[in-house]
Amino acid sequence: MGNVGTRLRVAVTLCLAMVLIQPAIAQTQRDLHTVPMRDSQPLPDEDTYLRNPQPETFEPNDANPAGSRIVGGFPARPGAWPSMVGLTILRGGKPYRCGGTVIDRQWVLTAAHCVDQASLVIVSEGDVHILAGRQIRSQRVVLHDGFNKSLMINDIALVHLADAATMPRQTLASRASRPALLTASTMATITGFGLVQPLSEQQMAKPAENQSSGSQLLLQADVPIVSDDRCVGRYGANRITQASFCAGFEEGKHDTCKGDSGGPIFVRDLLGQPVQVGIASWGAGCGQPQSFGVYASVGHFEEWIRRHVPDASFAAGPSSPPAGSGVELILQGIAGQTNVPRPSRLAQVTVNILPGHQVRVGQTISVRVTSSIGGNLIVYNRDERGSAYQLFPNRFSQGQQVGQAKHQIRAGEIVQIPGPADGFKLAITPPAGINEMIAIVVPHEVRVEDLTAPHENMRSMAELEAPLQAIANRTRGVQVVPTAPMNRAIGKRAYQILP
Repeated sequence: MGNVGTRLRVAVTLCLAMVLIQPAIAQTQRDLHTVPMRDSQPLPDEDTYLRNPQPETFEPNDANPAGSRIVGGFPARPGAWPSMVGLTILRGGKPYRCGGTVIDRQWVLTAAHCVDQASLVIVSEGDVHILAGRQIRSQRVVLHDGFNKSLMINDIALVHLADAATMPRQTLASRASRPALLTASTMATITGFGLVQPLSEQQMAKPAENQSSGSQLLLQADVPIVSDDRCVGRYGANRITQASFCAGFEEGKHDTCKGDSGGPIFVRDLLGQPVQVGIASWGAGCGQPQSFGVYASVGHFEEWIRRHVPDASFAAGPSSPPAGSGVELILQGIAGQTNVPRPSRLAQVTVNILPGHQVRVGQTISVRVTSSIGGNLIVYNRDERGSAYQLFPNRFSQGQQVGQAKHQIRAGEIVQIPGPADGFKLAITPPAGINEMIAIVVPHEVRVEDLTAPHENMRSMAELEAPLQAIANRTRGVQVVPTAPMNRAIGKRAYQILP
């Protein structure tokens, strides 16, 4: 371990942020600054049952080590769905299980029927294995004031956590983006810890026949969005309103089930980023023919969510100005084909900014990047004028393992910028405005060192198109196999600088 000899303070002016180089102890043998990730009651209508709560036993199932959850699903990859959390709800002296998503440092989004009359909610975050996750207790629960338990309308709630979550905020569908994302036949992804075996309405009505052991692993499956007319035709206009929608196959098989309530359903945007469009709520049986899952529509509740959680992140609608549209097109090219039959197989990279999406001049921030695949990582910051700089890799980071390229990320890990051993800070400087962080993961075999080296001083670049196009040109020679987990991913996070 070697000391930096003098009290060096060099200011490197970025586009809208300043990097302060301060005394630090270099850890020359240190790796990338990574942190390892690691009786329900039926509705009054006898053919309709909640997607939870599933009684929680926390007992392994030797015959099925994945547990008994998501009908027709398969285990999620480490680093995928990082905002997904498991909820253990105490009600009436008994524990029940639901799902949810982190939407701010101390807020989790879930279904109202999961946490209604709960005496305590315990959130497990940060791992696809529910018992390996970090446990956080709830502080209070906020139910939607229009929640109708009889018709299961406005089935949405927020859980305020006693401690801050460490996982990134999930991007939510906005009201403006809802029509484009919820198009009939669009393939969506469901995730959760619910039953894996199809159940008829009769089986759902008999708890003794369907209360299996709690799931240990997070599962995922792909289902199509169902048209409003088809959904209303199945369940009736009094239950299916603008506050909800259906998803599932006509033949059934893939579906959310007991234990999945409150969990998310995702649709991929043009960059392949998962946007949460709904919350698992209820349905007729599980995985039954012509009996789709019903989900609370997140975009419909944008104003309500923003009122309670101002820092929640929402997807831009189609009417948003196409700032840097050339950049967007290049990023789409790097991401590759995202409209695939099994979107759950697509790779993910998630960017999170701390302390939040609104920061003031003079504040310091940190950036965390999570990936479901390994590869070469590049992170850029871009402002609304188009000016940009390369945040990672940079020449100020302190060390890496011998023989390992410092720009690499491993699947299921978090790269933090600055890292714990780094001798610099990211301090916000004027002018105010909208910025965005862009994280790119490309395959290991794509050589990028010569492309990133000229920008490792973190100085402003006049434009981002040329560096991105150079990366895109390199990725074209590496085949993308849509039916398998893709070997590249794009993640973006917008934030606002206030005076």
